[in-house]
Amino acid sequence: MNRKIWCFLALLLIISLHPAQVRAEVPESGLRAEMAGEWEEALSIYRGILSQDPGRIELRVRSADILSRLGRAQEAAQSLEEVAIITPGDADIHFRLSRAHAAAGNPRKALQSCLRASELAPENPEYVRTCAVQASWAGETDLARTLYERLLSLAPEDADALLGRARTRAWTGEVDLSVRDYRAYLEKKPEDREARIEYARVQGWRGDSAEGLEILEDYRKRFGADPQEEALRVRLLAAGGRPRQALSDLNPLLEADPGNFDLRYTRVLALHRDNSPADALEGMAYLEKVRPDAPEVRDLGLVVRTPLRSRIELTGNYYNDSDDISSYRGTLEGTLFLSPETAVEIGGFREELSADHGSGLERSDGGEDIGHGGYWLGASRRFSPVLALGGRLGRGVVEDGDDYWIYRVRADLRPADYVDLILERERELYALSPRAVSEEVRRTANRARILWRPGLRYTVDLTAGYDTFSDGNRRWEAILAPRRQVLRTGSFNLDLGVATWWFGFDEDLDHGYYDPGTYQRHALTAFGYWKIGDDHGLGLTAGLGVQKDEEMSGYRFGEDVALEGIFGIFSDWMLRTSLSYADRDQESGSFDGFSAQVKLTRRF
Repeated sequence: MNRKIWCFLALLLIISLHPAQVRAEVPESGLRAEMAGEWEEALSIYRGILSQDPGRIELRVRSADILSRLGRAQEAAQSLEEVAIITPGDADIHFRLSRAHAAAGNPRKALQSCLRASELAPENPEYVRTCAVQASWAGETDLARTLYERLLSLAPEDADALLGRARTRAWTGEVDLSVRDYRAYLEKKPEDREARIEYARVQGWRGDSAEGLEILEDYRKRFGADPQEEALRVRLLAAGGRPRQALSDLNPLLEADPGNFDLRYTRVLALHRDNSPADALEGMAYLEKVRPDAPEVRDLGLVVRTPLRSRIELTGNYYNDSDDISSYRGTLEGTLFLSPETAVEIGGFREELSADHGSGLERSDGGEDIGHGGYWLGASRRFSPVLALGGRLGRGVVEDGDDYWIYRVRADLRPADYVDLILERERELYALSPRAVSEEVRRTANRARILWRPGLRYTVDLTAGYDTFSDGNRRWEAILAPRRQVLRTGSFNLDLGVATWWFGFDEDLDHGYYDPGTYQRHALTAFGYWKIGDDHGLGLTAGLGVQKDEEMSGYRFGEDVALEGIFGIFSDWMLRTSLSYADRDQESGSFDGFSAQVKLTRRF
């Protein structure tokens, strides 16, 4: 048995034999020294008495307080540890010991002692508050959140406890509950600058950059701009779809503080969103060198690198509708990145279609089944954040038919943060039915699509198209689909909008495809996305409205719904599955169609 244990046993024996001495008064000489600020003198007096009478617990406590005043935190904690062993049921002693350990820089020991004090006096809110703070300090975030909830049950109007719970909820990923707590706290203390910044930051964490920027706008009105607000504002701009504005505002901040990690992080995010992959990778290298093990660096690395990884994709499609058409299609394609800006691709497909005899959609020779396939080579190159070009060229072949050229050329332009322009021309078989395939109807499609984002919450999707067909037909198309972000939470996003779709053909031919003179559809739309962690998600798209062509006496009801699952968004393997259903009322009855797709991606 070591010397320390012998000392404690002796001390316990003395206390048991002389209980009155524990309650003896503090000597006047010691009190006078304390009142005069002569701490070393007071400590010397108390230690002298304790050397003769070690059972004087009150003097041990006072000695520990003096040691704390003198900055000798380790000695103070050691002294109180001895007292806590002697008086294991004294909540105040354990609480004092907790604060001594905290002053000595021992967060784990501080938390342990505080929890013991709170266990002995569970209704004491001061103990619970201190334990919550120490749990946060010790990295025990879940425990801290639980303690703040307990504190709020003891003191429901405690604003600081509400703020503490808001912070710990944010740290543990409960961002929706955190936002609710921040909102309630700021109603009580609207002038808390730091809490308002944190509130905006958590809104960004849950994907609501627009709301975060509105909070910062209110912050500027209340307090004016400051470096912390400016840094967060550019982060939210980068994440919310204004990367060029973010980069412009970021440059003077980085010039003033070039080593600022958070600003460097924001710059990488903005470069990625602004279609500058090489610069984003260069910035990632710096972040990984400075903080190689930081989770936020790892996550950003996945976001930046995943789209640039070479890959092989295998896709299977199935389609069936009430016109007795069914099809199966398999596609295999590979993409190899030669650099962050340049990629080459190769691919091929095979499709089998069938239609019942007598449906009018069977082959021209009366057969029910037909197949076709093709292959291609392609390449793409991003020349700048403003322009990317891509294309593919290949051959297609119809079963018992002729070979033909297939191709696609595409230009992606982003002249400004808020506008994307996509121009595309494509030539392919118009394989909507066995009859269209047997007639070898080929389509040359020309598309122009504009994505305009007038505000962070709004997107206007406009498409215009003009197609020519090998059978002499022509088709025009126009789609207008504005939508608005309605909900952004930690687990669910929702956009609502409207869509109007017009198209028409020059001629009504019997070549196995729907070719009205004019068709129009107007619908309410909804886009929902459930976040199943960072790597998985579930999307639901729905449209509900009316539609009409020139043969209908009036508008008829129509609906669309599509469900998509994405698993492995940033992983080596990714699986995408989707199910779609469309229903259209017509003069002759209802038309409905069903499709399914499975796509497996392997990244390298």
